[in-house]
Amino acid sequence: GAYALSYAGGQQYLVSSTRTDFAAAQGNNPHYSRLFLATVNKDSVEQLSAVGLPAAGIAENQGAASMSADGGFMYFTQWKKENGIITSNIYYSIKDADGTWGVPMLLPQVNVAGANSKQPFCSADGKYLFFASDRDGGAGGFDIWYALLQVDGSTATAVNAGSVVNSAGDDQAPFYHNSTGTLVFSTNGRAGMGGYDLFAAKGKVTKWNEPGNLRYPVNSSRYGINCYAP
Repeated sequence: GAYALSYAGGQQYLVSSTRTDFAAAQGNNPHYSRLFLATVNKDSVEQLSAVGLPAAGIAENQGAASMSADGGFMYFTQWKKENGIITSNIYYSIKDADGTWGVPMLLPQVNVAGANSKQPFCSADGKYLFFASDRDGGAGGFDIWYALLQVDGSTATAVNAGSVVNSAGDDQAPFYHNSTGTLVFSTNGRAGMGGYDLFAAKGKVTKWNEPGNLRYPVNSSRYGINCYAP
């Protein structure tokens, strides 16, 4: 499968795709998710090339990813499943002068010990990193959080997006459209059509209007965007 598509500049999009590693060590799941760049032309995918991330780790999977506005940093979920439980953290990689990606590093202000962080999204103005986390201080399960991006690719302290956006359920997969000031996210904590529905809230990071359901045909009675948790 391929999922978690995000724009990477030009005609390219980042996607997470599941592959089989025939050289996997005994005892390890041979199926893993890695990041790929998809080249799209006239609504068709012409090429899928692996994103070269050093020291990725055979037991780790890469999920949702987002490129910084200037293309110099890439943020992504790295996750694993053990005993039926998924644990996830957000890493970032710096693009070197030769165009290759550096060793992935944990985001210290975004990840919290004993909690999960995932689904990073960089705002188009280069100011904020939105993400989902089940850390303490939220309204329920997973909440939408954000943090100011720093010039070195790290972030300032993470801030909860607030009770207008977040619910007692799981609120995930944030996307912020700068030109219209719209936060789009997936949630199972509000009255919807079934499972996870997509909602949209107008505003800015410090103040949001009440979110509205995007309704049919965006949403349906089936489970929505977060069937693939990372």
